[in-house]
Amino acid sequence: MPLTHDEVFDALLALEPIFHHEAVGATRETFERMTTPDFWAVGVTGEVHQREAVIADLVERWSAQHDDPWDLDDFAVRQLGIITWLATYELTQGDQMSRRSTIWTHVGGDWIAVYHQGTPVTG
Repeated sequence: MPLTHDEVFDALLALEPIFHHEAVGATRETFERMTTPDFWAVGVTGEVHQREAVIADLVERWSAQHDDPWDLDDFAVRQLGIITWLATYELTQGDQMSRRSTIWTHVGGDWIAVYHQGTPVTG
């Protein structure tokens, strides 16, 4: 039975901002489970990052205690395919603001990220 828009909204809101929830997990295994083998991301600098580089960076970041305050606003989801959804939101980290988008696929009851992008908001 297909998930409703509200069910998807709630599920993806619990996972976003992607890679910023210690409760979701902060291990290599968690990040591998959260991403497809061909996952890739475009960072706020416009640079393309392949899955392994993203995971290596996350493992390093989460290996030490760090402060990661953030605010998420304007969250929305849009269905792209039968099991594929787009999550979009605005993320504020200190004085930096960015628009974020993640493409998620729902497989075997799990949400798995296919693609992520962060675009800085200026002005």
